[in-house]
Amino acid sequence: MEVTFDESFAGMLKYEAKMPTIGLQLDAQFGNLHRFSGAKDSFWQLKASHNTDGQTADELRTSIMKQIEQLKSAIAAGEPLRVWWSETADDQVGFYWFCQLTQRVTNRVTQVRVPLMLPKAKKWSALYRVSHLGELDFADIQSVLQNEHPLSIDERQSYANGWQAVLEENAPVRVNLNGTVVGVGETFFDHFLSLEKLTSWPAIRVIGEAMGNYPVDVPDWWYRYRLNRLASNGN
Repeated sequence: MEVTFDESFAGMLKYEAKMPTIGLQLDAQFGNLHRFSGAKDSFWQLKASHNTDGQTADELRTSIMKQIEQLKSAIAAGEPLRVWWSETADDQVGFYWFCQLTQRVTNRVTQVRVPLMLPKAKKWSALYRVSHLGELDFADIQSVLQNEHPLSIDERQSYANGWQAVLEENAPVRVNLNGTVVGVGETFFDHFLSLEKLTSWPAIRVIGEAMGNYPVDVPDWWYRYRLNRLASNGN
């Protein structure tokens, strides 16, 4: 069973590579991480209110909890697991969570740590950078699979300590600084938004500019939330 924390990448693995896949869009970069225990949390309403896919808070929560249960069922059935992750905060915190969940199981577990800068599959003299795994080309999958290696119980238990640390800190936003997940305030990404242009640009264009100029894996719904919050504060 393939496990990833990016639903777009999960779709590629599932439908193009024909691999059984669980795509856990945990959004672990944001909000109270205790929500994965099943408790209702304001995060779901926050995302539902600023996302554009029409899902309600209950639908978002139910979808994630079903995927978590699917993963637990695969573990209970003894299925081999392969987890894909990168250096984004979403992936790294998701990976810590996965290791916490699997730290004592005897399933065969491997990991594929995917670099965010890699050579083009058909033009090896050229490099390109992605901000998250969903931006990978299908042709890249076989080359990055060369990075697969076993993830032992001892390693999983060590990484599980990372989950405990971010869980206890419970910051509103998490970023990856030189390989370390650091908790920051929810205003951290605000300076990427050109607020002065809102007088002549629609919000969607301001958000698009921020995502284009600063490809740091911040979803559009978060920027939409921050614009609304700043507007309500009179900024």
